[in-house]
Amino acid sequence: MAELYTIDVYRLPVRLVTLAGSSFEGKLFLRSEGEHHLGPETVRERLNDPEATFLPCEIGERVELVRLTGLAYVEHWGPLPEVEAEEEMGAERPSVEMLLDSGEVLAGTLVYILPPERHRVLDHLNSPNLRFFVLRRGEATLYINRQAVLRVRG
Repeated sequence: MAELYTIDVYRLPVRLVTLAGSSFEGKLFLRSEGEHHLGPETVRERLNDPEATFLPCEIGERVELVRLTGLAYVEHWGPLPEVEAEEEMGAERPSVEMLLDSGEVLAGTLVYILPPERHRVLDHLNSPNLRFFVLRRGEATLYINRQAVLRVRG
C-alpha cells in the first residue's frame, strides 16, 4: 500500500553550504520525470520551485529536510545535462567573482539564457522567480542562492 504514496526519484550527490559557511555532503532527491518537460527533473527546477520551502536530502543514512533559504549554495562535482544543454544552445557565459554574506568569494562562469534585449548579468540576477542560479567553477556546478550574494563583479 505504501507504494501508492511514493514517487520515482533518483539521487544526485552534492555538497550543501549554509549561509553561515558550514557545509555537509548529501544527496538531492530529484523526480525521474520533470513537470514541464520530458526527462528527469533538473536541479534548477527543484531549487527554484516556488512551492518548495524545504528540500528533502539524504544525509548519511537518514532523510532530512533542509530549508532552502538557509543554503548559500549547492555544489555538484561534474557537469549536469541541464547546464550542458544550455551551453550548447549558446548560453551567456560571463566570468564573475561573487562575495557571499559569509565572506566566501566564488569565482567562475555564470550560465544562462535570456532574450537579447535582456542578457546582462544584472538582468539575470534580477530575474523574477530565480532563487538559485548556476555558476560553473572548473568541473563543478554550483547553484547559488541569490539571497546569499552581497556583491558581484565581472
